[in-house]
Amino acid sequence: MAKPTMVEVKEVVFSMDKHSIAGPDGFNGVFFQHFWDVIVQDVYNVVCAFLDGFKFPQGMTSTVITLIPKCDGAMTWKQFRPISLCTFTNKIVTKLISTRLSAVLPKVILDFQTGFVRGRLIQDNILLAQELVKRINKGKHGGNVLLNVDMTKTFDMLSWDFLKLILQKFGFSEGVRQGDPLSPAPFILADEYLLRGLAKLYKDNPAMSYNSSRHVQVPCLAFANDWLIFCNGFKFSLDKLMAFLDHYQFVSGQIINKDKSTCIFSSKVSPARLS
Repeated sequence: MAKPTMVEVKEVVFSMDKHSIAGPDGFNGVFFQHFWDVIVQDVYNVVCAFLDGFKFPQGMTSTVITLIPKCDGAMTWKQFRPISLCTFTNKIVTKLISTRLSAVLPKVILDFQTGFVRGRLIQDNILLAQELVKRINKGKHGGNVLLNVDMTKTFDMLSWDFLKLILQKFGFSEGVRQGDPLSPAPFILADEYLLRGLAKLYKDNPAMSYNSSRHVQVPCLAFANDWLIFCNGFKFSLDKLMAFLDHYQFVSGQIINKDKSTCIFSSKVSPARLS
């Protein structure tokens, strides 16, 4: 990654919420913005050192994990949402990398993905999804199937070896290490493997395509880790699709949340196939 300028680092610092809750060191944005003229060189040196490959000391990467209940009377881990309160210095690097990466994502991520990609609107996918759902009974051969796939949103499950391979395929330089603050970008880049893999699978097997009477086939639509996959209802189509999803889970470390995933069949899918 190219070395940032002091102006770029300052823009990042002053674009962040200075009243956000402080991390373990007790310093929030108020301190950094108020005393910027005093600490600017130190902060700049720290940011550049990290981007050059130096590791942050443990105190700088430490976080306070706060559990926010998702429902009343929460008792199990799944009923809590963990919030990590990290140091403001860590947030500066996070923001800097995310800002730079956000300018690149629209150039490498296919149009089917609208989550966290600059210049894309989720409304575009919503309108297209509504149109395709209305045409679910249009197919004459095999029927149509719509899969709503929810990926478990657990960052630690994402394989860093897999992510580094994806970054290299896209032409990013070496240097991404486990713990680099890029979320949600890692999920978007990892999911691009799934999106492009589905597109190639359908190209190699045209009979798998969703019958919608559209000239352009849409294998899937995505918003971050939520996927709508459109497929023909033939058994061989579903077998190939399930095999690819299993492959993706194996190589990426991601896991499909079966409790939140659903499947909709057209009226032309036979009861025998449904069973």
